[in-house]
Amino acid sequence: MRLRTQTIDNSKGRVLAGTSGAVMVLVLGAMLFPSLPTAVQAEESGSTANLNVESAVAITLPDTVAIDVTPTPDGTFSSSNVKLSVSTNNNSGYTLSLATTGDDNHMHSQNQATTETIAPVSGSVTQAKFANNTWGYNLRAASEGDANASTEYQAVPKSGDTALRTTSAPSSDSYNLTFGAKVNTSIPSGTYTNTVAVSVVANPPLVADMTSLSTMQEMTPEVCEKTEVGTVARLTDARDQKQYWVTKLADGNCWMTQNLDLDLGVKDGNTDTTVLTPADSDVSRSWTPERSTTTSIFSNSDNTEQYSWDPGYWVKSDPDGYSNSCGSSSGITSFDDADCTSAGWTDVSSMTPMDDGTTNTVISGNTYNAHYLVGNYYQWNAATAGTGGADVVGRDATDSICPKGWQLPISNNQNKGFFYLLLDKYGLNSSYNSTTITQSPLYFHPSGYVYSGSLGDAGSGGYYWSSTAYSSTNDAYSLDFYSDYVDPSIYYYRYYGFSVRCLASQ
Repeated sequence: MRLRTQTIDNSKGRVLAGTSGAVMVLVLGAMLFPSLPTAVQAEESGSTANLNVESAVAITLPDTVAIDVTPTPDGTFSSSNVKLSVSTNNNSGYTLSLATTGDDNHMHSQNQATTETIAPVSGSVTQAKFANNTWGYNLRAASEGDANASTEYQAVPKSGDTALRTTSAPSSDSYNLTFGAKVNTSIPSGTYTNTVAVSVVANPPLVADMTSLSTMQEMTPEVCEKTEVGTVARLTDARDQKQYWVTKLADGNCWMTQNLDLDLGVKDGNTDTTVLTPADSDVSRSWTPERSTTTSIFSNSDNTEQYSWDPGYWVKSDPDGYSNSCGSSSGITSFDDADCTSAGWTDVSSMTPMDDGTTNTVISGNTYNAHYLVGNYYQWNAATAGTGGADVVGRDATDSICPKGWQLPISNNQNKGFFYLLLDKYGLNSSYNSTTITQSPLYFHPSGYVYSGSLGDAGSGGYYWSSTAYSSTNDAYSLDFYSDYVDPSIYYYRYYGFSVRCLASQ
């Protein structure tokens, strides 16, 4: 801002001593943080084309604003207005800021022979309350009209952005930016300057907790971090529209608190083949399963195979009743076997899931608790989306069949992994409680396993794959538990069919 003063001839050839005219010129700098050009990207994954439109902001205003002042001994107020326009397509809106470009909000004379300055106003003042030789600004929406006698001015902040307006959605807005000053005849004539920067920045995306999500694929580390421990939500897997209970647990991670029930490949003669893509799954590139999920349990002992089994919609009426189980010795291949139904296994395919995400009730009337659904069983190379082959030894598989934004837990003897850290928060490593592990908020399920062509320990033991291979080509780490025992980092043959629980990606 520049203030120019000059003596005034009264047209009769004499100079009025001590009387001066002043012109303040404001140099405005507009800054965009960022000013992003609209960019379009297109990528193809399978048959899906994604169009990515980047956020952009724009600001327009004149380079300078001049304020003409003809001082009087008692002081004269004058002001000048500029039109400011801001627009953005950013979903979170923008923040508009204003400050001097240096750490000084006085106006300084360009005449090096004087050290006189025009000071910033103090507080909020109308033009009638301006002190002599002070200046300030006012910003108002264009709809509020131009500045008037009741308009309040404030000091321009020193260097460093000060938010004046913040929006929360895409918009195009117009403002009146007014600068005013009151000058008397006590200061020398000349030009007084300062430079003000007006900046606009696209706001970062609003990060909400997981209760604002609708799909599993919307989960991000930022969302999980924002979510409070104990928060429960039910999200839909966009791949097959099945719903899952998820909870932020005491270890600070967001977990599925329900077994994964994703069918892979062509199921029982259907013609469509499931392809998992990076857009919907925890895979680094598109993956087509070599084997299809089946309802027929059969024997397979190949540690590199990708079999998975879907037993249907079953829950156990007493998930912590470990003595009531079926499998192995009788060689059963489905839950509708008399041994399983007598052990409390119930088909809930005709029932409605409960809305309560914290109850320990399993069945009430014609409703059931989806936390206790048995889910599917997967061989390790199926659970790891084909990345758990014989060449993966002593390290983590890179991919999994978890939804995008989720992953298999890491579990090994070196750092104990996520299973260990989770159970430790609930005292289950040092003082195991077989009821705590099956109830709210953990809901781990003793759903058994598939082995040698039949169900095993269905109701008496729980088995969950990790992403980590043992130091041999035959085994991988898992969590398992019984009525009197829990091990968060034990290894089994990879051809076993175990349950899968995912946690939000780290």
